[in-house]
Amino acid sequence: MPIHLYAAQVDVLREQAIQNYRAGQTQQAVSQLDQLLNKYPHDQKLLADYLFIMSSEKRDLTNFSRFLVNINYVDFPEYAKLPLIQNFRDFKHFKTAIDWSNKFNIQKSVDGRILLSVLYAEAQDVANAKDQLSKIDIKGLTADQLVRVAYAYRLINLPVDALATVEHAYQQQTKSSSVLQEYVYDLIAIGSYKKAQQLLQASEKTEQTVQMLQTLQVSEFSQHINNAIARYKYLNREGLADAESFAELDKVLEQGQKIHQQMNPSDPNYLRFYYDYLYGLDFRGRSKAVIENSTQLNIPLEKLPAYVRHAIADSYLAEQKPKKAEFAYKTLLTEKNYPDMTVYTGLYYSYIEQEKYKEAEQLLAEVDRLIPTYKYSQAKGVDKISHPDRDDYIALQGMHLAYANHLDQAEKHFQKKVEQAPANESLINNLARVERWREKPLEAKKTLSRLNGIDPIA
Repeated sequence: MPIHLYAAQVDVLREQAIQNYRAGQTQQAVSQLDQLLNKYPHDQKLLADYLFIMSSEKRDLTNFSRFLVNINYVDFPEYAKLPLIQNFRDFKHFKTAIDWSNKFNIQKSVDGRILLSVLYAEAQDVANAKDQLSKIDIKGLTADQLVRVAYAYRLINLPVDALATVEHAYQQQTKSSSVLQEYVYDLIAIGSYKKAQQLLQASEKTEQTVQMLQTLQVSEFSQHINNAIARYKYLNREGLADAESFAELDKVLEQGQKIHQQMNPSDPNYLRFYYDYLYGLDFRGRSKAVIENSTQLNIPLEKLPAYVRHAIADSYLAEQKPKKAEFAYKTLLTEKNYPDMTVYTGLYYSYIEQEKYKEAEQLLAEVDRLIPTYKYSQAKGVDKISHPDRDDYIALQGMHLAYANHLDQAEKHFQKKVEQAPANESLINNLARVERWREKPLEAKKTLSRLNGIDPIA
């Protein structure tokens, strides 16, 4: 039988399978296509329809490699290319989606360029995302296309470009829910909370707008937490008392208490709010509240974000629950680029509180290997300086000698370090502390008097 007759036969059987799928007979359709693919594994229409059905059934297509390898990039039907890439995207296989986008050369169409821009943005490949976005002329784009472009700009932290793009979409379709959503997110990204609120309040009240008002409230709360903490650090450096330095954070946490009473576990913003609330409570030193609220989350500790686990670990240590603190700190050790001297110090003290002196000593030896010695400047001609973590480590070394009851060695350790860094306040305070422990109050007073000669930091 001639080849074209075989092809015609296969097309008839393939179309029968598709009709069965549309009629709701999914298993029968899949079985029919399976059988055909066993006989004709390189038939591009068969592959396209089979993978399209698998994608429609919410199956991860990366698990179908035996079919993917038979795809011919040139002959594979156009109608199945974007859905295939979209499936990879839906399952967050962004790099795989990008690879297939380039294999299919999807950027030859406007929708393809937009999708590729979004994929690069979602993969946090900022350079390539910018490159693709620069090739898109927003004039003549539909509202839906403009929303996708704005979304890509927002993901790569170009909120002004995102806002300018979505405003064009809003001019086209003021009633579109997807346009409204992106518009609000872009306003949030530039901190324009009031305008976002006005926009939502002027829109028809729907489940979406109610949810977005809550998203807006939680986003603003998160920003207020960060601003209040930054303000505390500034005022503290200026020498203001804690009562004044913490005033703004106290107001924000009071607002957080009110939001907390309105929140339900089913709310989409529930976890995001609680994570930032716990972070703020920990910074304020309200360790009991951190533990109580984190327990209410009813989520295994290991599944929480690293900064939340850190807050919980610090709180357990403050509440004299070193065993739980130890467990929490240890979950942070495997986080990429997260552990720093604050984590190591917390874990060290959790060992000391449990009298696990051997583990504490082993940790110190390991930390000496892990933390950098120097901090280098990007500026030309600027000398390297001692890394802040190294300074903290040196202080912890001395305190370890003191905790091990080697007070004489601890005193010598800090005396030597103060000679090397006579303006280091932390070392001076630690030396004075050890001198007091050695019952040398006059020497401690003399040591502390060094602080009077240190110029305040501008």
